[in-house]
Amino acid sequence: LAVEKAIRQDEAGYKTLILCRNPRLALFIRRLTEGWDVNTFDFCAWVARINRKETQQEAKWTQYATPTEDELLLALENIPKSGEDYDAVIVDEAQDFEEDWWALANAALEENIDSAVLYIFYDEHQMLVPHELTYPVDLAEHTLQQNIRNSGKVFEFVAKFHPQSPAPN
Repeated sequence: LAVEKAIRQDEAGYKTLILCRNPRLALFIRRLTEGWDVNTFDFCAWVARINRKETQQEAKWTQYATPTEDELLLALENIPKSGEDYDAVIVDEAQDFEEDWWALANAALEENIDSAVLYIFYDEHQMLVPHELTYPVDLAEHTLQQNIRNSGKVFEFVAKFHPQSPAPN
């Protein structure tokens, strides 16, 4: 859904950024959006880009990787002159975003604040690192009524642990 939304935002003329926590997911999304003017980064790599620092290698990534408080503060200071201003920011797997990351995501929209859009895709049952979920806005939630992501056997196994799972497609 995040990729489809990003493509539609690009088609509408919006400068679009997709953020996620996992660099492998970011790479997968970049492949899906090839040919579109959509920038995709894992959050740590995006912070490093804003701060003009070398990024960690994908092979060394763990779900516990986070920018330091100093790196976040430097990125907030650097973002106005970094060229990292967007009309649309899409956060995929937002349940994995730390509370203090939202300030930087919002700062990427500041220059275009009157028309900017923020889309947040999340599933609180898929957190990589358990923490309290916080989002920067009151969400207009849209719950999926059908599971179109998991194949039959995977769904049947997972449904045993979460009986409220949507029915498979």
